[in-house]
Amino acid sequence: MRQAPIALVGRPGPARVQLATYLRADGFDVRECRDTLPRRVSGVVIVDEHGASATLFRRVAAWLADGAAERVVVISGRPARWKELAADHGARVVVLAAPVFGWHIADALRPR
Repeated sequence: MRQAPIALVGRPGPARVQLATYLRADGFDVRECRDTLPRRVSGVVIVDEHGASATLFRRVAAWLADGAAERVVVISGRPARWKELAADHGARVVVLAAPVFGWHIADALRPR
């Protein structure tokens, strides 16, 4: 059975392109997007470059609540800001402190 795609959420730019290229080479079906998810995804990768806003926290919580995303991986220079959301959703939210290697992200996306 083919796994649903993953959404790579973040500002367009070289870092997002590089991460998408890495994940595709690792076998993931990657959909790059700014803030709207494809219909159903197995995972979401969020590159939180400038510190998450309350709007982003609400959006991620909604994606988790309505089942739009099975797993959310957040890459952040300020991972402590995501602590509460991660605690509320257990293993469905993985927060990685930036900078990270591509394989850390790929491992976090794989089902446990």
